[in-house]
Amino acid sequence: MNPFQGEYLSWILFVAVVCIGAGLPSDRPVKPHHTYLILADDDGMIRGVGTLLPLPIILLRICLSAKGCQYQELEKVYAQEELLCYGGISALRIALFLATCEYHYYFSEHIVLASALVAILSLEFVLLRAAPCRRGAWLMYGLVWALLLAVLVEVYETAFHYHTRQATFLALCVGVLLFGSIGRYFRRKVEQAEKEKHERCERLEGYNRI
Repeated sequence: MNPFQGEYLSWILFVAVVCIGAGLPSDRPVKPHHTYLILADDDGMIRGVGTLLPLPIILLRICLSAKGCQYQELEKVYAQEELLCYGGISALRIALFLATCEYHYYFSEHIVLASALVAILSLEFVLLRAAPCRRGAWLMYGLVWALLLAVLVEVYETAFHYHTRQATFLALCVGVLLFGSIGRYFRRKVEQAEKEKHERCERLEGYNRI
């Protein structure tokens, strides 16, 4: 495990920012006095579909990776696995929202949404490292980091102002355990696929020498 890899660093930063925001003294919880940037707004529309935010990034990376790739079948497997995990994270997040939206004093749905977004972005970090785009790699890294930084700003505001420490830390534990486990599953699938690819390449090189 390299803590400076994006998939790990994103979670480390997320947990650290939430802990700092919740740990600092404030008159929490207070009624929101401004519109959130991405996690929620006054009528809750963005809050209800928040996991759609990374979807354009995912689709753009799939399009960029599909062009001129030597291992097109492997790229299809990556795309299918990522979309499957993305759907699972989104469905689980909606289920948690429906189950806990009436208990926001005790459970922060905003922190859960943020943890779902971090989990989805961690999938992108895994693929950008394991299967870098032939074109636009820096653009993809920039988009992923920009959205992650926006999420970190929001969770700090949420943890500092708008929820009790109990609601924040309970949601943090649930989000990291549930969504983090999906990210860990995806990372292992990609690592296994990469291992099999390298083994095939070594066998082909051995045949060519013969």
